[in-house]
Amino acid sequence: MSEHEAAARPRVAHSALFELVVGVGLSVVGLVPLTPYDTPFVERDPVLSRPLVDSTVPTWMLALLAVIFPALALLLLLGISASRKQVRFRSAVTTGVWVYLAAMCTLGLTMAATNVLKNLVGRKRPNLFGLCNYAGSFNQADQAAYLAATEPGRIGSLSRCTGSAHDLADGQRSFPSGHSSTAFAGTSFLVFALRGALGVGEGTYFSPRALLAGTPLLLASWIGATRLRDGWHNYDDVAVGAAIGILAAAAGWAHLCAHAS
Repeated sequence: MSEHEAAARPRVAHSALFELVVGVGLSVVGLVPLTPYDTPFVERDPVLSRPLVDSTVPTWMLALLAVIFPALALLLLLGISASRKQVRFRSAVTTGVWVYLAAMCTLGLTMAATNVLKNLVGRKRPNLFGLCNYAGSFNQADQAAYLAATEPGRIGSLSRCTGSAHDLADGQRSFPSGHSSTAFAGTSFLVFALRGALGVGEGTYFSPRALLAGTPLLLASWIGATRLRDGWHNYDDVAVGAAIGILAAAAGWAHLCAHAS
């Protein structure tokens, strides 16, 4: 090991530790159960009256598709790159550490921004009445009791919800879509890595290689579409969630490239 490498090692270790702390810290902010802002609403609002259905993509599947799958794909790309370039094992491991730290910061930034916005805005979900079983009768097959207990246009009150406290809070976190932001963060970071691996030039988006590198975004788009179809989000919830994920991935990748240079 050269004297220059020996001198640089402590700085590299400190930088890696700092990025790890930032990534974990942002992730913690993204998981803190904040209290959502209570936006006013009216009873029988059709915008909030979507029937309650199970998510096509539950949380465990989101983690599998948007976090674990990209992580494994990145590992494969790193292995292929190290094999082709015949780099030393230690150098390959170091590169992998920086890549995964950047990915962690990307995910942490996405989670933090999404969680803060969800609770700051407090937008009601399209299936709010079903999620909280408004007036204790919304989810009944016969809606006669619900219609008798509510009045069109009357100012609503969350105190009339009979669901769990968790469902009540979750029903006020529609904007932005967490599924969408997470899906686009994980797949967008993978897209940047694929573009580099396939040699796609900067500013090239419609060449065969560029289109191939962008295929993971189809998975994220499908996840976002299910949130609309299942009645858990509005169109702009999903669109803004996607923008958060893409911007966070772009920031994470730019930081990684700046560090590599």
